[in-house]
Amino acid sequence: MKAHFLLIAVFVTGAAYGQTHSGPWTLAECISHAQQNNITLQQQDLRVKQQEIQLETAKGSRLPQISGSTSENFSFGRGLTADNTYSNTNTTSTGLSLGTSVPIFNGLRISNNIKESELNLKASTADLEKAKEDMSVNVAQAYVQMQQDLRVKQQEIQLETAKGSRLPQISGSTSENFSFGRGLTADNTYSNTNTTSTGLSLGTSVPIFNGLRISNNIKESELNLKASTADLEKAKEDMSVNVAQAYVQILYNMELLDVAMNQVGIDSLQVERLSAMLENGKASQAQLSQQKAALGQSRLSATQARNNLKLSLLDLTQLLELPNPEGFSIVRPAVPIDGLLLGDPEDIYAEAVENKPSIQAEMFRLDASEFSIKSAKGAFLPSLSASGGIGTNYYTMSAAPSAAFMEQIKHNFSQYLGLSLSVPIFTGFQNRNQVRQAELSRTNQMLQLENTKKTLYKEIQQAYYNAVAAGEKYRSSMDAQASAEESFELVKAKYENGKANITEFNESRDAYLRAESDLVRSRYEYLYSAKLLDFYRGRPLEF
Repeated sequence: MKAHFLLIAVFVTGAAYGQTHSGPWTLAECISHAQQNNITLQQQDLRVKQQEIQLETAKGSRLPQISGSTSENFSFGRGLTADNTYSNTNTTSTGLSLGTSVPIFNGLRISNNIKESELNLKASTADLEKAKEDMSVNVAQAYVQMQQDLRVKQQEIQLETAKGSRLPQISGSTSENFSFGRGLTADNTYSNTNTTSTGLSLGTSVPIFNGLRISNNIKESELNLKASTADLEKAKEDMSVNVAQAYVQILYNMELLDVAMNQVGIDSLQVERLSAMLENGKASQAQLSQQKAALGQSRLSATQARNNLKLSLLDLTQLLELPNPEGFSIVRPAVPIDGLLLGDPEDIYAEAVENKPSIQAEMFRLDASEFSIKSAKGAFLPSLSASGGIGTNYYTMSAAPSAAFMEQIKHNFSQYLGLSLSVPIFTGFQNRNQVRQAELSRTNQMLQLENTKKTLYKEIQQAYYNAVAAGEKYRSSMDAQASAEESFELVKAKYENGKANITEFNESRDAYLRAESDLVRSRYEYLYSAKLLDFYRGRPLEF
């Protein structure tokens, strides 16, 4: 609850500052406001506090640890008595204990851990200052995307491990002991005796209550598994966007190649026309040479367009993990551009928050952090466990007869049952600090969720404005292309009738080519931007 109040206070403070500020902002005011309200800086500040807690935990390890326990044990069956014989005995024992342990020397590990924590605290403080510097110069941070399917498998294993902690633990053991020299006998005298004993046992322990930590760990693991699954879906969505971008780039390059080849066809016809006119003495060799030069330039443009198409095909085949682009092609979709609807960005964002896996993953992690806090608080509660087992022994002593091995194994069979209650009294602040760490992690996750929402909102707003601009550019490009085509046809007719020179013809042709290219680019930019907005609404990214 404190974390919720803290988060609300942060954003209310930031909102109030933005509302009360009047007039243009100076650079210093912008930097100051960003350092006080930026989520990345707040997360870095939480890391400093976490290092402070770790330092306090390290220092607390020098303090004594106090714990109390009670136990109840039952033993029945054959067992070794004080006079080195076996008999059927049933025993019960109840134990109450209060103990403490004080570290005196452990290889200077406590001192070194304290020094390490102090240095880590200084490093985190320096990281906070570095983050403030980065914000001052607006340096973007780079993030490495891990393979999400591996994370899902790891979370599945963690969930299975958490569920398995409810099951009994069964272990078997065998021992062989040798004793020789003087020792106390049953009649309270010392004598030289050599003894050997062989023990076989099979035991189990079952947790009955441990502060609900097992249940909370299972719930936390389930939510972390859902978060990793959502991360995997987010990675798939990112791949879909990358593939769509590469797909659109291919479509664009295909259209540009068509425009370039059309231009080659126009120039080729002009070369043929001037060649015929030269034979009839109606055109000069200079005019033909100029037209051939223009044809060569058009062929070069077509070659470049063809190479760009091949490179874009290569990019897509690499995204698809195909061995090579040979024989690979795509379908040109027949999508009407004029009927595209963009929608309201606020409505799109509201839908995206409900269905985008990036938001769902952070929400799952926030819920998981609540169970992490409950699990940490469970360490303050007593723990109750049950144990039981069976065992047998083989025993020999020098100067005394002993039964055969199998006979003793058979007759020395015993069983035991036990209950153990452990009460934590003082643990050097470790339990308290674990709760504080979990609460800080929850606050950090709240900030992470808010930051993810802000990022999504920014992406949708950018996609919307890009779509609006692309639509306006597309409509303007259509008018420009129509005008350029009409102008080119007029200049072409004048050029063929000898009323325009080749320079005017080439300028008109180049303007027509640029208009065609701009129209093609704006068409696919508008198509992609509009479909991307639909994608944020949870619809498939299809053309």
